[in-house]
Amino acid sequence: MFNKDRVNLRKRVSKWYIIGTSSVFLVMAYFLSSGLFMEEEFDVLASPIKEEIDTRGQSEMEILEWIYDKGQNKMQVLLDIKDLRFDAEELQYRAIQRSDARELQVTIPYQLEEYVVVNIDGIDQEFVQMSLEVLEENEEGEYQQIAQLFTDMREVDREQIDTIDQENYLFYVMDTLIETSEEDIKMLENQREESKNEVAEMDDEIRQIKNERMYETEEEQLQTDNYINSLEAEKEQVISEEEEIKEKIKIEKERIKNYKERKRDSTISPS
Repeated sequence: MFNKDRVNLRKRVSKWYIIGTSSVFLVMAYFLSSGLFMEEEFDVLASPIKEEIDTRGQSEMEILEWIYDKGQNKMQVLLDIKDLRFDAEELQYRAIQRSDARELQVTIPYQLEEYVVVNIDGIDQEFVQMSLEVLEENEEGEYQQIAQLFTDMREVDREQIDTIDQENYLFYVMDTLIETSEEDIKMLENQREESKNEVAEMDDEIRQIKNERMYETEEEQLQTDNYINSLEAEKEQVISEEEEIKEKIKIEKERIKNYKERKRDSTISPS
Protein backbone atom coordinates (compact mmCIF):
# COMPACT_ATOMS: atom_id res chain seq x y z
CA MET A 1 0.00 0.00 0.00
CA PHE A 2 1.28 3.47 -0.90
CA ASN A 3 2.37 5.33 2.27
CA LYS A 4 2.16 9.08 1.63
CA ASP A 5 3.50 10.01 5.10
CA ARG A 6 6.63 7.93 4.54
CA VAL A 7 7.27 9.65 1.21
CA ASN A 8 6.81 13.08 2.80
CA LEU A 9 9.18 12.12 5.62
CA ARG A 10 11.83 11.05 3.11
CA LYS A 11 11.38 14.37 1.31
CA ARG A 12 11.82 16.35 4.54
CA VAL A 13 14.89 14.34 5.55
CA SER A 14 16.38 14.79 2.08
CA LYS A 15 15.63 18.50 2.20
CA TRP A 16 17.39 19.01 5.55
CA TYR A 17 20.28 16.79 4.46
CA ILE A 18 20.80 18.92 1.37
CA ILE A 19 20.59 22.16 3.39
CA GLY A 20 23.05 20.91 6.01
CA THR A 21 25.58 19.51 3.58
CA SER A 22 25.33 22.59 1.36
CA SER A 23 26.12 24.88 4.30
CA VAL A 24 29.12 22.80 5.33
CA PHE A 25 30.29 22.70 1.70
CA LEU A 26 30.13 26.50 1.46
CA VAL A 27 32.31 26.93 4.56
CA MET A 28 34.73 24.31 3.25
CA ALA A 29 34.86 26.13 -0.07
CA TYR A 30 35.57 29.40 1.75
CA PHE A 31 38.50 27.90 3.64
CA LEU A 32 39.81 26.06 0.58
CA SER A 33 39.65 29.15 -1.62
CA SER A 34 41.78 31.03 0.91
CA GLY A 35 44.55 28.43 0.92
CA LEU A 36 43.42 25.89 3.51
CA PHE A 37 45.91 23.11 2.81
CA MET A 38 48.75 25.29 1.60
CA GLU A 39 51.82 25.48 3.78
CA GLU A 40 52.46 29.07 2.74
CA GLU A 41 51.66 31.96 5.03
CA PHE A 42 48.07 33.23 5.06
CA ASP A 43 46.42 36.24 6.61
CA VAL A 44 45.15 36.19 10.19
CA LEU A 45 41.39 35.65 10.23
CA ALA A 46 39.91 36.67 13.59
CA SER A 47 36.79 38.63 14.49
CA PRO A 48 37.34 41.57 16.86
CA ILE A 49 36.76 41.07 20.58
CA LYS A 50 34.56 43.53 22.52
CA GLU A 51 33.63 45.43 19.38
CA GLU A 52 30.30 45.61 17.60
CA ILE A 53 30.04 43.24 14.64
CA ASP A 54 27.49 43.82 11.89
CA THR A 55 25.17 40.94 11.09
CA ARG A 56 23.53 40.25 7.78
CA GLY A 57 20.39 42.36 7.51
CA GLN A 58 20.04 42.66 11.26
CA SER A 59 21.87 44.83 13.78
CA GLU A 60 25.02 44.10 15.79
CA MET A 61 26.45 41.47 18.08
CA GLU A 62 29.61 41.39 20.17
CA ILE A 63 32.15 38.75 21.16
CA LEU A 64 32.91 39.44 24.82
CA GLU A 65 35.41 36.58 25.12
CA TRP A 66 36.81 33.77 22.96
CA ILE A 67 39.23 31.43 24.73
CA TYR A 68 40.95 28.19 23.76
CA ASP A 69 41.97 25.36 26.10
CA LYS A 70 44.49 23.26 24.17
CA GLY A 71 44.64 20.61 26.88
CA GLN A 72 40.91 19.92 26.57
CA ASN A 73 40.71 20.57 22.81
CA LYS A 74 37.95 23.01 23.63
CA MET A 75 36.86 26.61 23.05
CA GLN A 76 34.47 28.82 24.97
CA VAL A 77 32.84 31.87 23.40
CA LEU A 78 30.76 34.46 25.25
CA LEU A 79 28.43 36.39 22.95
CA ASP A 80 26.32 39.48 23.55
CA ILE A 81 23.41 39.41 21.09
CA LYS A 82 21.18 42.01 22.75
CA ASP A 83 20.94 44.17 19.63
CA LEU A 84 19.67 41.45 17.32
CA ARG A 85 16.01 41.50 16.35
CA PHE A 86 15.18 37.93 17.22
CA ASP A 87 14.89 35.56 20.17
CA ALA A 88 18.38 34.50 21.25
CA GLU A 89 17.02 31.17 22.49
CA GLU A 90 15.96 30.24 18.96
CA LEU A 91 19.42 30.64 17.44
CA GLN A 92 21.58 27.71 16.36
CA TYR A 93 25.37 27.54 16.06
CA ARG A 94 27.76 25.63 13.81
CA ALA A 95 31.56 25.45 14.22
CA ILE A 96 33.99 24.32 11.51
CA GLN A 97 37.78 24.15 11.89
CA ARG A 98 40.05 25.05 9.03
CA SER A 99 42.62 22.27 9.46
CA ASP A 100 40.31 19.59 8.00
CA ALA A 101 37.04 21.50 7.36
CA ARG A 102 35.32 19.27 9.91
CA GLU A 103 32.17 20.35 11.73
CA LEU A 104 32.63 20.21 15.50
CA GLN A 105 30.33 19.60 18.45
CA VAL A 106 28.70 22.80 19.73
CA THR A 107 26.80 23.09 23.02
CA ILE A 108 25.16 25.98 24.87
CA PRO A 109 25.84 25.34 28.58
CA TYR A 110 24.44 28.67 29.71
CA GLN A 111 22.31 31.54 28.48
CA LEU A 112 21.31 34.63 30.44
CA GLU A 113 18.99 36.96 28.56
CA GLU A 114 21.11 38.33 25.68
CA TYR A 115 24.33 36.63 26.81
CA VAL A 116 25.15 33.19 25.40
CA VAL A 117 28.01 30.86 26.32
CA VAL A 118 29.01 28.66 23.37
CA ASN A 119 31.30 25.66 23.89
CA ILE A 120 33.12 24.00 20.98
CA ASP A 121 34.60 20.52 21.58
CA GLY A 122 36.86 18.12 19.70
CA ILE A 123 39.19 20.76 18.28
CA ASP A 124 42.28 19.73 16.35
CA GLN A 125 45.37 21.14 18.11
CA GLU A 126 46.43 22.44 14.70
CA PHE A 127 43.01 23.86 13.89
CA VAL A 128 44.61 26.93 12.23
CA GLN A 129 41.38 28.92 12.15
CA MET A 130 37.83 28.41 13.42
CA SER A 131 34.52 29.51 11.95
CA LEU A 132 31.47 29.91 14.21
CA GLU A 133 28.22 30.46 12.35
CA VAL A 134 25.13 31.95 13.99
CA LEU A 135 21.95 30.63 12.38
CA GLU A 136 18.32 31.70 12.53
CA GLU A 137 15.27 29.71 11.44
CA ASN A 138 13.29 31.51 8.74
CA GLU A 139 9.57 31.34 7.94
CA GLU A 140 10.10 28.27 5.75
CA GLY A 141 11.64 26.38 8.66
CA GLU A 142 15.13 26.56 7.19
CA TYR A 143 18.19 27.85 9.05
CA GLN A 144 19.99 30.75 7.45
CA GLN A 145 23.30 32.29 8.46
CA ILE A 146 23.04 35.73 10.05
CA ALA A 147 26.64 36.03 11.24
CA GLN A 148 29.94 34.24 10.74
CA LEU A 149 32.61 34.71 13.38
CA PHE A 150 36.24 33.64 13.23
CA THR A 151 39.22 33.05 15.46
CA ASP A 152 42.83 32.25 14.60
CA MET A 153 45.30 30.09 16.52
CA ARG A 154 47.77 32.99 16.32
CA GLU A 155 45.30 35.38 17.97
CA VAL A 156 42.99 33.41 20.26
CA ASP A 157 43.41 33.79 24.03
CA ARG A 158 44.65 30.57 25.64
CA GLU A 159 43.16 29.83 29.05
CA GLN A 160 41.98 26.86 31.05
CA ILE A 161 38.25 26.23 30.72
CA ASP A 162 36.78 24.95 33.97
CA THR A 163 33.65 22.84 34.32
CA ILE A 164 31.25 24.95 36.38
CA ASP A 165 27.62 24.93 37.50
CA GLN A 166 24.87 27.35 36.49
CA GLU A 167 25.51 29.77 39.37
CA ASN A 168 29.20 29.99 38.53
CA TYR A 169 28.32 30.55 34.88
CA LEU A 170 26.36 33.59 36.05
CA PHE A 171 29.46 34.76 37.96
CA TYR A 172 31.55 34.17 34.83
CA VAL A 173 29.21 36.29 32.68
CA MET A 174 28.92 39.06 35.28
CA ASP A 175 32.69 39.14 35.92
CA THR A 176 33.34 39.41 32.18
CA LEU A 177 30.84 42.26 31.90
CA ILE A 178 32.39 44.03 34.91
CA GLU A 179 35.84 43.70 33.35
CA THR A 180 34.53 45.05 30.05
CA SER A 181 32.91 48.06 31.75
CA GLU A 182 36.07 48.76 33.74
CA GLU A 183 38.09 48.74 30.51
CA ASP A 184 35.55 51.08 28.91
CA ILE A 185 35.75 53.44 31.90
CA LYS A 186 39.54 53.55 31.66
CA MET A 187 39.35 54.34 27.95
CA LEU A 188 36.67 57.00 28.51
CA GLU A 189 38.63 58.63 31.33
CA ASN A 190 41.65 58.89 29.03
CA GLN A 191 39.45 60.49 26.38
CA ARG A 192 38.04 62.90 28.95
CA GLU A 193 41.53 63.88 30.08
CA GLU A 194 42.54 64.51 26.47
CA SER A 195 39.46 66.72 26.03
CA LYS A 196 40.32 68.74 29.14
CA ASN A 197 43.89 69.22 27.90
CA GLU A 198 42.59 70.30 24.50
CA VAL A 199 40.31 72.90 26.11
CA ALA A 200 43.20 74.20 28.25
CA GLU A 201 45.41 74.54 25.16
CA MET A 202 42.70 76.46 23.31
CA ASP A 203 42.22 78.77 26.31
CA ASP A 204 45.96 79.50 26.33
CA GLU A 205 45.93 80.18 22.60
CA ILE A 206 42.92 82.50 22.87
CA ARG A 207 44.52 84.38 25.75
CA GLN A 208 47.78 84.82 23.84
CA ILE A 209 45.98 85.97 20.69
CA LYS A 210 43.98 88.55 22.65
CA ASN A 211 47.18 89.93 24.21
CA GLU A 212 48.74 90.35 20.76
CA ARG A 213 45.58 91.78 19.22
CA MET A 214 46.16 95.29 20.62
CA TYR A 215 49.22 95.66 18.39
CA GLU A 216 47.36 94.79 15.19
CA THR A 217 45.78 97.00 12.58
CA GLU A 218 41.99 97.27 12.37
CA GLU A 219 41.88 94.84 9.45
CA GLU A 220 44.13 92.37 11.27
CA GLN A 221 41.98 92.65 14.39
CA LEU A 222 38.91 91.74 12.34
CA GLN A 223 40.63 88.58 11.11
CA THR A 224 41.82 87.81 14.64
CA ASP A 225 38.30 88.21 16.03
CA ASN A 226 36.98 85.74 13.46
CA TYR A 227 39.69 83.26 14.40
CA ILE A 228 38.95 83.69 18.12
CA ASN A 229 35.26 83.07 17.45
CA SER A 230 36.09 79.87 15.58
CA LEU A 231 38.31 78.72 18.47
CA GLU A 232 35.55 79.49 20.98
CA ALA A 233 33.06 77.47 18.92
CA GLU A 234 35.52 74.57 18.68
CA LYS A 235 36.15 74.75 22.42
CA GLU A 236 32.41 74.57 23.15
CA GLN A 237 32.18 71.49 20.95
CA VAL A 238 35.01 69.80 22.85
CA ILE A 239 33.38 70.73 26.18
CA SER A 240 30.11 69.22 24.96
CA GLU A 241 31.90 66.01 23.96
CA GLU A 242 33.63 65.91 27.34
CA GLU A 243 30.22 66.10 29.05
CA GLU A 244 29.00 63.20 26.92
CA ILE A 245 32.05 61.17 27.95
CA LYS A 246 31.34 62.01 31.58
CA GLU A 247 27.79 60.69 31.18
CA LYS A 248 29.05 57.49 29.55
CA ILE A 249 31.39 56.91 32.49
CA LYS A 250 28.44 57.34 34.84
CA ILE A 251 26.44 54.76 32.87
CA GLU A 252 29.29 52.22 32.95
CA LYS A 253 29.70 52.67 36.71
CA GLU A 254 25.98 52.07 37.15
CA ARG A 255 26.27 48.92 35.06
CA ILE A 256 29.08 47.62 37.26
CA LYS A 257 26.92 48.28 40.30
CA ASN A 258 24.04 46.31 38.74
CA TYR A 259 26.31 43.41 37.74
CA LYS A 260 27.65 43.15 41.29
CA GLU A 261 24.12 43.24 42.68
CA ARG A 262 23.10 40.37 40.41
CA LYS A 263 26.04 38.33 41.67
CA ARG A 264 25.10 39.07 45.26
CA ASP A 265 21.41 38.31 44.70
CA SER A 266 22.23 34.95 43.12
CA THR A 267 23.94 33.81 46.32
CA ILE A 268 20.89 34.56 48.46
CA SER A 269 18.89 31.38 48.92
CA PRO A 270 15.11 31.70 48.58
CA SER A 271 13.28 31.63 51.89
